Amino acid sequence: MRTFTLELQDAAHSERIEGVTGFVGEDRSGQFGIRAHHERMMTLLSFGLARFCVGEQAWEFLALPGGLLHFADNTLTIATSHYLRDTDPERLGERPGRAAGAGGGGGGDPEGERAPAGGGAGAQAVEDEPWPGTMTARR
Repeated sequence: MRTFTLELQDAAHSERIEGVTGFVGEDRSGQFGIRAHHERMMTLLSFGLARFCVGEQAWEFLALPGGLLHFADNTLTIATSHYLRDTDPERLGERPGRAAGAGGGGGGDPEGERAPAGGGAGAQAVEDEPWPGTMTARR
């Protein structure tokens, strides 16, 4: 199985994930995928969810407010101000004390699926404070 390395970097820390078999993200041109040995590329990720897979495990999801994506030498690097990581995209849209999906839809969310983001059960927050704003959950 052909794999690549994913490096996640934010203002507080970084992590390196080996054995990634696929990544799906979105930029202004739309959704795209990356597999091992992809050609060199760089783009600005859109606000929302991205996902990646390690080996044959289930997809893991990243909620981020945008970021810089760079792929070169079989390493995918994502630099962002902060991100949340979880295997359940619904948990990325939950915040304690508020129901998922409460955040009103509007402004650039065609499906009306905006939900507040934060450190829901199982979410790996990389900041001490809940993430302000909202996160678009796409299925």
